[in-house]
Amino acid sequence: MKNTTLIAPLLTVLISASCYSAQAEDGPSFDCTKASNVVEKTICASSSLSQMDRKLSESYRASLVLLSEEGKVSFRNGRRQWIKVTREVCDRTPFPKLLYMPTTEQCLEKHYRERQKQLEDAVREYGGIKIRRVDRFEAHRSELKSEYSGVDVGFDTTYISFPQIDAPASSQQELWNKKMADMANSYVGMNSEGGDNDYDSEYSILSVSPKLISVDVTGGFYAHGTPHGHYISTTVNWLLREGREMQADDVFDKTKPWQEVVLKYCLEDLSKHEGYWGNSKKSDVIIKLGDMPLNTYTHVIFNLGDMPLNTIRWAFQKEGLRIQFNPYEVAPYVYGAPNVLIPWDMLRQYLVADPPIVKELFEPGTN
Repeated sequence: MKNTTLIAPLLTVLISASCYSAQAEDGPSFDCTKASNVVEKTICASSSLSQMDRKLSESYRASLVLLSEEGKVSFRNGRRQWIKVTREVCDRTPFPKLLYMPTTEQCLEKHYRERQKQLEDAVREYGGIKIRRVDRFEAHRSELKSEYSGVDVGFDTTYISFPQIDAPASSQQELWNKKMADMANSYVGMNSEGGDNDYDSEYSILSVSPKLISVDVTGGFYAHGTPHGHYISTTVNWLLREGREMQADDVFDKTKPWQEVVLKYCLEDLSKHEGYWGNSKKSDVIIKLGDMPLNTYTHVIFNLGDMPLNTIRWAFQKEGLRIQFNPYEVAPYVYGAPNVLIPWDMLRQYLVADPPIVKELFEPGTN
């Protein structure tokens, strides 16, 4: 006679294992049987969100193992903050169901896509210098409970990110870490008028060499209920050996008239763009509200001053020196953040003998 007393428990174990395996392959990174809130239940009910959650968890673990112990602590803190904030802002049950209001699922899809992109480039090594991403996520309900605007509707948010050298090997590298952290956090509270705001900053590593690290940083705020946000872009060119920001004299020979060349090129280039304030056809701007002029004419004085000579606007590219301008500086907001690219052929003769720029950028035939 068959021993049926052993078969039933064995089947239970096999079925349980089979269910767990299916959940591990198709479900999210967490146990859906323990889902306790709207957001977790929404993820578990959606195959696409479950897949996104699982992929995000894999990307996180892949980056985590590359970091020092200090880096791991920071990376874990960023993950905890992201999970907490996402659970808060994507729970849409307290809000009215309006056409322009995102659903919980739509909110989650947006946040998962953004976070996945961030984690895919969270840790990178450049010739022995490992740079990791640091994040700060915060959210709380807007002061005006009936006000439904902002990055995450109904919430004031702070989404700050900045790069750090993992396990810095010198005091100069530690100074760079401090510079990047201080700069990112300086955007928080920029709006002196208070009210409901979203603060954020993001960065992009342009180049890393033993001499120079160049990073584009964009940050600012959106005041809820206003037409658009207010953001500025800055390039941090940091001399690693000296432990300081690069100055113009580190790149150009101060005995040569490089300033004239840069200013002249910028003026001529900007004046070619119809709609920019330097264009002679657009020097008089009519300010209107619909069809009713607020005032007849406002004459815009186009004066670059020494803006193009400031190194916080410089990015060194293969094609030339990029000079960055912020919204409203040389054109109306609709044109975004314009830039001017000055070819190296026009600048090479004005460079110092050994500039901190990678030679492949400014010397022909050094690819």
